[in-house]
Amino acid sequence: MRSRFSPRSAGLAGLAGLAGLARLACAGLALSAAACGSPKAPSTVVTELAGGPPGTTTIVAFTDYECPFCRSTHLELTKAILGGPPVRIVRHHVPLPSHPHADLAARAAICAETLGARMDRMDDVLFSAGSAGLNAGACEDAAAEAGVADRDAFKACLHAATTDERLRRDLAVYAEAGSGGVPLTYVGKRRFEGAQDAPTLREAIQEASRK
Repeated sequence: MRSRFSPRSAGLAGLAGLAGLARLACAGLALSAAACGSPKAPSTVVTELAGGPPGTTTIVAFTDYECPFCRSTHLELTKAILGGPPVRIVRHHVPLPSHPHADLAARAAICAETLGARMDRMDDVLFSAGSAGLNAGACEDAAAEAGVADRDAFKACLHAATTDERLRRDLAVYAEAGSGGVPLTYVGKRRFEGAQDAPTLREAIQEASRK
């Protein structure tokens, strides 16, 4: 399938190829992590998992906002968090070339984070939008809803070199993780590939919070 990345993000497509992204189909990823084995977590992920505030469990998620299994896992994770121990979520963006709006959505999330948005709200809006709702105007509205007041700064950020570099770093960490697709989620020392349900994620969060 022809990639629809913008010319400025063309360099990302090469790294995406190294990560095997061009061969991935989100629809085929709802598999048990146990069936795929559990490669060693990248050093970046290990640092992120250990770097949260005291008493807070860190969740590291590799995701694509246009992927239905990523959307499902986000909804289940939201349920799993409710009423549980404190958590923080670190996202790495893996926009698949087969998803025409995923690159823009990833950039929108990166820029919203850079500009101080409420990322829980930004994630909710982007994941609920669906493919048709991830156009430029909708992403700008999502950022505003999440607390970004300066729309001009947001639009400038979308194609900034710093945003390109963040995507390159995320894809490089994903390649190091050796996953077969997204979603890929780390909770404490546990690794989950494919869509997960709330009870599974809640159990992992509670286990991590006790350590």
